[in-house]
Amino acid sequence: MALKSGLLAESTWALDVLAVLLFDDSTVLYFGLSHLPGLLETLIEHFRRLLALVFNIADDLELGYESKPAVVNGKQQERPWYLLERDIPSCDPLEKLVKPAALDCDDRTVLLSGSNFTNKTRCGKPVRTRQDDCSLHVTDPEKPWDVYEGFSATVEHWQLGGGEITTHIQTCFESDETNVRFVRIMDEVKKEDTGQEEKCSEDASLEEVLRDCKELKVNCRKEPIVPAEELTAKVKVEKTEKETDECKAEGEEEVTKGSEDSKDSKEEEGNFPRVRPGARKRKGPSDEEEEAYARDEPSLCVVSEAQDALGRRCVCISTILRNLSFVPGNDAEMSKHSGLLVLLGRLLLLRHAHGPRRRPPPHYEAAEEATAGEEQCSSLVAHREWWWDSLQSLRENTLVCLANVSGQLDLAPYPEEVSLPILDGLLHWAVCPSAAARDPLPQSSLSPQRLALEALCKLSVQEANVDLLLATPPWDRTERLLGQLARWLARGQDQVLREFAVVLLSNLAPSGSGAARAVAMQNQCPAHLLAFVEQAEQSALQVANSQGVAALRENPELMGTTLDMVRRAAATLRCLARVPDNRSLFAPLQSRLLALVMSQILDQGVAALLADVLYEC
Repeated sequence: MALKSGLLAESTWALDVLAVLLFDDSTVLYFGLSHLPGLLETLIEHFRRLLALVFNIADDLELGYESKPAVVNGKQQERPWYLLERDIPSCDPLEKLVKPAALDCDDRTVLLSGSNFTNKTRCGKPVRTRQDDCSLHVTDPEKPWDVYEGFSATVEHWQLGGGEITTHIQTCFESDETNVRFVRIMDEVKKEDTGQEEKCSEDASLEEVLRDCKELKVNCRKEPIVPAEELTAKVKVEKTEKETDECKAEGEEEVTKGSEDSKDSKEEEGNFPRVRPGARKRKGPSDEEEEAYARDEPSLCVVSEAQDALGRRCVCISTILRNLSFVPGNDAEMSKHSGLLVLLGRLLLLRHAHGPRRRPPPHYEAAEEATAGEEQCSSLVAHREWWWDSLQSLRENTLVCLANVSGQLDLAPYPEEVSLPILDGLLHWAVCPSAAARDPLPQSSLSPQRLALEALCKLSVQEANVDLLLATPPWDRTERLLGQLARWLARGQDQVLREFAVVLLSNLAPSGSGAARAVAMQNQCPAHLLAFVEQAEQSALQVANSQGVAALRENPELMGTTLDMVRRAAATLRCLARVPDNRSLFAPLQSRLLALVMSQILDQGVAALLADVLYEC
């Protein structure tokens, strides 16, 4: 109820209580969203309100966004910058209908006193009423000040992640608008054109003035001056006419034939279809800088108290949503809320952009001079990007929340406006070469690339999500992701990334022959998958020799990985081998496959899958 009120004191107290209780391990389990109806919706309303104020990215998700502001006489009422809204005189259209008249004190009316004449007139005639809906009635005038009513939303508005109006939610005491009450306006000085104007002096006689006027008339009647270029052109034309007259009689027949041929050629040219202009070149990864835009650290702190309060409040709500995603059972509830998903999708790539690749300057000194002015204005840039510190925390909370929710998330029922930003953002963070993607987050040991890869692995469990993932443009980015997964398979020092690559490849390969072919063509992917199985088999053999086969059967994880991962790698190999174009890639691996199939320590299910691979190739 405190959050529903929208009041600053009540909502601040409620957010503080939620943040403290969700931080405590003993009380976090009480916040199951299935037992707290309305809590998630209220938190999202506050979150949407703050995102609209800080980043201006959630205004279109509210009711009444498309309504136009009040217009007076066809033009929107404008006010100077130094006046407040209450200083502008209000113009009510009903006031124009009534004309004020001067009151006459002598004009008096005598009020008759008597019985009630409601149902009977003074003349004795009865008064009757009849209900008539077609008659004219007095209607209420338009209320331009009432902008919070009269909206109707369809089902599509809620499917796209829309919500109610959140302007009633108070975020801070300090106003973000600066109004100057007492100003002194300088008079506008218009620059007059300094032209040469002819003026008649007082001493000039009438004859001189008339003589000047006659000279002007004579000059106006003169023929216009012909430039020298036109004269030379006329001379050339006369020469060519003489030459053509001499040759006209000799080549008259040839000219007629040529004219007929030219007419036929023009008609044929008109019948030919026109060639469309070529398509524009799509912006590829080579045209962009590897590093994303990052703000320079300002020399001065120019953040106001209101901006700081908005940033901390926005991070607080995103942290609450992140902590709620860790509670068992909340992932199913949060994955069904389209309003939360559309906000998470918009936050993934918020203010993350790669600039166009620039050519190196010819001299190093020129580059220093070009960047000298920008370095001096770092404080001015920080004033416009005061939200930069809060953005890093919001991005971390968004990636963690998506990584927790993706296991239950099915993007097939949602429209493109909800599913595409999520998939596009996760794919970008998975292949982004910038330091912002590969370095650990400021308050975590994980990088955005690692969190995005975890979310993609959980999303790929469902076949519908795999189809949407492969259909997300551009395709070259998907190929780069597959190549990166193949390289991670060869890295034995990072076992987590290696297993993530196995899971994602095992879910993408069975989706079709095209995907299987793309996976097989990336950096010797079949050889790396087979090496993963061989390493597990060698580790299992060492454990069996040292601790016995019984210990390996009781705890298969002693071989360095799980048995499920080994089966996934073998199943991926079988899926790749079933594509006829990939069989040539398995020819050099037949001896290694045969050795694994004949192994005594390897699991029988894995050996059967490898036997199928050997049969296909």
